Amino acid sequence: MIVIIDYNVGNLKSVVGAFKRIGLEAVVSRDEKVIKEAKGIVLPGVGTFPTAMKNLEKYHLVDILTERKEAGIPILGICLGMQILFEKGYEVKEIKGLGFIPGSVRYMDI
Repeated sequence: MIVIIDYNVGNLKSVVGAFKRIGLEAVVSRDEKVIKEAKGIVLPGVGTFPTAMKNLEKYHLVDILTERKEAGIPILGICLGMQILFEKGYEVKEIKGLGFIPGSVRYMDI
C-alpha cells in the first residue's frame, strides 16, 4: 500500500486518481499507524515551503517520515513535496526542510 500524506497542502484527489489509473492501491492519511504499514510514501504539495513544514510539524509527521526514510521506505515528493525533502528552503523566508536530500531550494530569477 502507498500512503499519500495529508498535511493540508496537497492536491490529494489528483494524486489518488493517478495511482488508481495505474492500478495501485493508495490511501490518504496522516495516521502514524497507517504510515508505518506503507510500502511507499508520497508527499504531495501545493503552497509554500514554510506552510508545508509548519503543517508537517503541526500533525507530528516529521519524526514518522524520518523513521520511515531510515527504514528504507521510498518517499516520493511531488512539487512542493519534493522541495521539502531538501535540507533548507528560501521561499518567503529561510526555513529548515526535512533534510532527506542534501542541498537547498532557491528561487530562480530568470
